[in-house]
Amino acid sequence: MDIKGLFNDIDHDLLMRAVRKHVKNKWEILYIERWLKAPYSIHG
Repeated sequence: MDIKGLFNDIDHDLLMRAVRKHVKNKWEILYIERWLKAPYSIHG
């Protein structure tokens, strides 16, 4: 099974609504938001 790119098209607003519904600690929500917005590069 090839899962490369499986999560490339997830709507971040929709994802964060689900996260806020299930995660109560504000610091965890902030951590997830920052992780989603962090720049990245693919080497190789």
